[in-house]
Amino acid sequence: MANLRLARKRIYVGLGVLLAVDIAAALVLLTPIAGAGAARRQEFDAVRRQVQQKMRVIMPPDQVQTRVDQARTQIDAFYEQRLASGAAALTAEIGKLASSNGVRLNSAKYAELESDLPGLNHVRIDASITGDYLAVVKFINAVERDQVFFIIDTVSLGEQQGGHVGLAVSLETYLKSGAE
Repeated sequence: MANLRLARKRIYVGLGVLLAVDIAAALVLLTPIAGAGAARRQEFDAVRRQVQQKMRVIMPPDQVQTRVDQARTQIDAFYEQRLASGAAALTAEIGKLASSNGVRLNSAKYAELESDLPGLNHVRIDASITGDYLAVVKFINAVERDQVFFIIDTVSLGEQQGGHVGLAVSLETYLKSGAE
């Protein structure tokens, strides 16, 4: 009988331990702790996909120098083809655009500004033009499309007399340093 009581006691302890393990397992399944693993796994997979996409976009290191050299060549070509070498060339270009589009260039004032770009001088041009409306529109279009690099900053409507419109146009451009 003593062995039976000892066996019964061991069975009750074993059942108590198993019951405690069952309760702990049920709590883990019902709390957010169990879902956190799945959520972390999904987040990890999403981040992995993003990294793989970005790795496809990133340029291989052996191509970087080739691209830098290509960009330098393009910049040099832009400087050579699109930037004037002096203020006289700017004056001639604006005068040519005005006469070819049927507007009158009344005045043009040039001001050199600070430039953060090495090898370039920043120039602001304030011009006053008159002409009929269509000719003025053509002039502005020609300035935007011209081979010489001009940035139209502001256009202000001036007086209007006999079908002619007066405009004040502010342009910006760059000159090659050391020119003129």
